[in-house]
Amino acid sequence: MHLELFTVPSHLRTFYESTMNRVCVQGKRIRRPLAWGLAWIAISLPWTGCSSRSDEVSGKEETITVSGSASVIPTVRTLAAAYEKGHPHEKIHFLPSVHSGGGVAGVKDGAFDIGVVSRDLTPEEGGFPICRYPFAKDLLVFAVHPGIEVRELSTQEIVQIYTGKITNWKDLGGPDQEIVVLDRPDYSSAKQALKKSLFSGNCVITQKAIILERPEQIDDSLQSIPGSIGYTSYSSLHALGTVIPIIRVDGVMPALKNFQNMGNKIFRTYTFVFRDRPQGMAKRFMDFVYAPSGQD
Repeated sequence: MHLELFTVPSHLRTFYESTMNRVCVQGKRIRRPLAWGLAWIAISLPWTGCSSRSDEVSGKEETITVSGSASVIPTVRTLAAAYEKGHPHEKIHFLPSVHSGGGVAGVKDGAFDIGVVSRDLTPEEGGFPICRYPFAKDLLVFAVHPGIEVRELSTQEIVQIYTGKITNWKDLGGPDQEIVVLDRPDYSSAKQALKKSLFSGNCVITQKAIILERPEQIDDSLQSIPGSIGYTSYSSLHALGTVIPIIRVDGVMPALKNFQNMGNKIFRTYTFVFRDRPQGMAKRFMDFVYAPSGQD
């Protein structure tokens, strides 16, 4: 089984190792590396690493808890499953999603050990002791219901669809069928990313848009609602196979080889957050994520 996503393994491994020796202080954010090289990698399961830790020999189980962005959790679940293959007496438990903001607040309050976020931290969130470790970039793509044969749209056409100026697929070379617009809440990282790249200024989304709270609802709706269009994670669609058609934007198909040529780069950074530097099992899991064994 493979999960494919955009990551920056070589740069972030060095970044992670250097920050492990720092003390995270109030109001100070860890700087990102100057260059973020995108790489297309596969996390292969199962991972067959081994451990010599004494608690594994004794059979005592150790656990950590994770919560935060619903967009990030599936990726971290895959990493956790690979980690647990090589650490049979360590378990990573996932609490219900509380969005990115809840992920930050949860580690601040001690509700769980690791928070996962899919957006930049706000100034308010950075105002208390927190350590953050970016580990992946995920591309957002536009996709349509399989019954719609339109496979290419311009940026302008997408904006016109989402603002309600184009409401029928026949105006775009498709069937005489109403366009069903799928959207995410304004607080979601996906919507925030789109606001920066496409829906800027005074762009007002059509009131007919269906607002879906969770990212997996977009994928489900694209398969079940005829005439629908929506934006979602490239990695999640890739995991589903080729059931949901991805739209070319301005003539470019979203893919790593075309990434630098895409006129509108819509992506989110996936980040781990901690109240302080990770220690114990949490640090071992982080070491695994940033090590070649976690990236390969």
